[in-house]
Amino acid sequence: MTSYSIPRETRRSRLTQRNIDYLRSVYKLGGKPGGCKVRISDLSKSLGVSASTVSIMVRRLEFKGLLDVEDNTGVCLTREGMKVLVEHLWKHGIIEVALLRAGVDEATAKEVADNMSTCMDSGTTEKLAKALGNPDRCPHGKRIPYPGEDLIGYDYCGL
Repeated sequence: MTSYSIPRETRRSRLTQRNIDYLRSVYKLGGKPGGCKVRISDLSKSLGVSASTVSIMVRRLEFKGLLDVEDNTGVCLTREGMKVLVEHLWKHGIIEVALLRAGVDEATAKEVADNMSTCMDSGTTEKLAKALGNPDRCPHGKRIPYPGEDLIGYDYCGL
């Protein structure tokens, strides 16, 4: 029997908002590539779900190449996971700016930006960013990271 593996691009393209929530929480808890590992119990508390639920999702994100998992020490983002998180934060920030400029209230803009950022492609986001004058700050004054940037600290739109 021939084994078949799904190409990483295909695996990555099936991300949900919940997947992004996990990546965001791992980052916020210090699980950067090459950095310290985040314990499953800490991730469970951060996300408000059971440790068994976290374990299942962590394994799925490991399969997608977004998390490194070590059974005894915890999890951290891979470089690919960090890249995906930065791209999400960029999309989120651009969409949020567009919605607020269009007159949508802040709470709705944040919620819609979270949802749209998982399904909007990068090309569309680039065009929207250009039409908005390539903003580098969200309406709350937080930085909007652009793809290829390293995240430094926690003061980013969407974190």
